[in-house]
Amino acid sequence: MGCGSVGSGNLELIFDSVGHFGRYQIFLYFICAFQNISCGIHYLASVFLSVSPQHTCRPPGNVSRVLFQDISSWRLEDIWTQFSIGREDHIIVQLQDGEIWELTSCHRFRRDDKSSLNYDYNGHKSSFPCLDGYIYDKSKWHSTVLTEWDLVCNREWFGRLIQPTFMLGVLLGAVIFGYLSDRAGRRLVLWATSTGVFLFGIAAAFTFDYYSFIVVRFLLAIVSWVVVVLFCFASLIPLQDFYIKP
Repeated sequence: MGCGSVGSGNLELIFDSVGHFGRYQIFLYFICAFQNISCGIHYLASVFLSVSPQHTCRPPGNVSRVLFQDISSWRLEDIWTQFSIGREDHIIVQLQDGEIWELTSCHRFRRDDKSSLNYDYNGHKSSFPCLDGYIYDKSKWHSTVLTEWDLVCNREWFGRLIQPTFMLGVLLGAVIFGYLSDRAGRRLVLWATSTGVFLFGIAAAFTFDYYSFIVVRFLLAIVSWVVVVLFCFASLIPLQDFYIKP
């Protein structure tokens, strides 16, 4: 008998034989739902992991005085959060050895004249890259991937690859495990991918550099696709008891 000849009456006979939607199906449904919650978190994590807070270059020594426009302080952490990325503002710091530096979000300049601590300066100054790292605003985000590995300024494009790399893994997972499900069976693939989501999800929290983080998140994306599809199928289970006869 072909698939086209299976009517609603035959479907009801099959459901009477294998069982309708009961406690076991409810149990499976919520197991799938719980697992799918973790996948949803992984899918949206890149939005929060790649947040770029306000930042400025770290000065090359201990700071003795800080000046920002008409505000003066003894600690850089007390004043630099008023600095706005994208504007021409800069922060003036005087080091303990007397050197005066102008700090911006991606550059720092050393003034040749050590006697002038004014905010406006028209004398000669030398430009230097941010070799000592950056200072970040931690009032909202204590730690992100960008602040952990300084993915700002000339390394900003590294941070922009986090989400596209993850979605590429989702695409490959759909191709690879879709084929393996037909060849090896759904149960084996579901067990393997569910275990992979658990292991790679934990491993992502213990990555030690940017490249290991990208690799683990890529593998996590590959195995997470099957779990999402599993929940979609599980969501259709209750419909069998509400089949509308033609």
